Amino acid sequence: MIEVANISDKKSLIPEKPGVYKYLNLQGKVIYVGKAKNLKKRILSYFSSSKKLDNKTCSMINKADIVEWTIVSSEIEALTLEYSYIQKFKPKYNILYTDDKSYPYLAIDYNDKFPRVFITRSKRKTNIKYFGPFTQIWAIRQTINNITDIFPLRTCTKGVFQGAKISNRPCLLGFIGKCLAPCVDKISQSQYKQIIEEFSQFMFGNTHGIKQKLKKQMLKASDGQNYELANLYKKRLDALNCVLTKNSAEISDSVTADFFAIISDELEAVVYAFYVAKGSIIGEQKWLVTKNLINSDVKIIENILFDLYSKDKQIPSKIFLNIDQNIDFFAVLEEYLSGLADKKVKIYEPQKGKTAALLDKTSQNAKQSLETNKLARMQNIEARTKALEEISSALNMLEPPFRIECYDVSHTAGNYRTGSMVVFVDGEPIKKFYRQFNIKNNFSGAKDDTHAIAEIIARRLSNIGNSKDESLNSKPDLMVIDGGIPQVKAAARALKNSAIKDITLCSLAKRLEEIYIPDQNMPIILSRSSAGLYLLQRLRDESHRFAINKHRARRTKGMLSG
Repeated sequence: MIEVANISDKKSLIPEKPGVYKYLNLQGKVIYVGKAKNLKKRILSYFSSSKKLDNKTCSMINKADIVEWTIVSSEIEALTLEYSYIQKFKPKYNILYTDDKSYPYLAIDYNDKFPRVFITRSKRKTNIKYFGPFTQIWAIRQTINNITDIFPLRTCTKGVFQGAKISNRPCLLGFIGKCLAPCVDKISQSQYKQIIEEFSQFMFGNTHGIKQKLKKQMLKASDGQNYELANLYKKRLDALNCVLTKNSAEISDSVTADFFAIISDELEAVVYAFYVAKGSIIGEQKWLVTKNLINSDVKIIENILFDLYSKDKQIPSKIFLNIDQNIDFFAVLEEYLSGLADKKVKIYEPQKGKTAALLDKTSQNAKQSLETNKLARMQNIEARTKALEEISSALNMLEPPFRIECYDVSHTAGNYRTGSMVVFVDGEPIKKFYRQFNIKNNFSGAKDDTHAIAEIIARRLSNIGNSKDESLNSKPDLMVIDGGIPQVKAAARALKNSAIKDITLCSLAKRLEEIYIPDQNMPIILSRSSAGLYLLQRLRDESHRFAINKHRARRTKGMLSG
């Protein structure tokens, strides 16, 4: 460990070995994690010349107080440790991206006697097999609708299943042939299990055997003059061909691989993936990446692949990328994934053929997603800028407020009083900065809320500039109180009694959405279509929600302990 201020005098202490390094701020919080083949060379590169560093790197170095490192024996160990630290510390300046946590999956629940096929966004339960993820919920619903024509499996909940069992009447899906109705014993458990297995094989891309089996069953029924059964098998075969046509990746049915494409601009990147099993697309996924210190597309892809395959994603033997540089960069990742999968895993950049065409399709999806997000980002920035300017003008502020805090109080008949503080920075909510206050003084009577507001604001102001809590230590430009004249005047008294100056105060009354400031009784009225009013309403509603949730948690805990 070395203090950043003394690094030039103590650089001889930094080892010239592979490892992982961490930069920490004054509060001891990890703000950046990186790995290096040569720790000394990499760490000192941050201090060689500030002119060579971009703004984000300079910002990180300015906020860093300490640099620590851990020596490892190989690049694979460095890769693994770096990932572990990023997951543990969630450093501010490392790559931030949204993953598949909210993506829908198709799942089979093997916890039931007759396993159920269903849609879920959770991927944590045991004895459940997952397929996907899918990027659109409508796509997975359409998949289920098509597949139940081929595999008429149970999709109902346990309650519906038990109800049908008791009444001995199947649901509508059972009547129209889209479910084999195991609830009324129309199929044995062993027969149902066989169809579930065929469905599972189909979702993993093993379709040839299923097509041959359906064709054989159709011909056998036809030869036996059981034309109704033969027609049923024909409909399932046609449905299967229809689904295969829609899902076809138009490459060899022997190809099982994952395709990743990255498209980026100066602020963000989108990584899009197609998961292919035996020539059919069985899932797709995308990540929106917020760039911090790392602008390299290769590094972004490396982080996502490591995160994806280190969890429960099945690792294919081939991974295709659209990276336009030496693929040898991924040699360490290949070695790691090969060990994880217990087989040889190779990363390619296809140049021609159907694999290159599919990767191009993947790139087109990534490009479209980035353009859509960029447009939304620009529109959002324009709307936020307009809202902040309207608030600034209405409150006679010298400039638009950057950090806005909003406060509310919640209680039940005066008990378990809880105050909330929500924080918007540049017009956007920053939930990690939200804080709650348990009201200490047991006031009674009509002025409960005003006394509570005064206590909250006084406690809040006392922390500015001398708290180890990053949020409480920061000074807001604007404080918004949920309420009317009494509430804003209570906050103003607390502000006047403090040593803090230059904070604007206002309140927002819910009845007519009037804005009050401490030194006048007449409200400020903004147009109902005003972007500024909409932003204040968002702040007020968020502080109200946060206060109620925390109050309910306190009340429940108090009642249980009582």
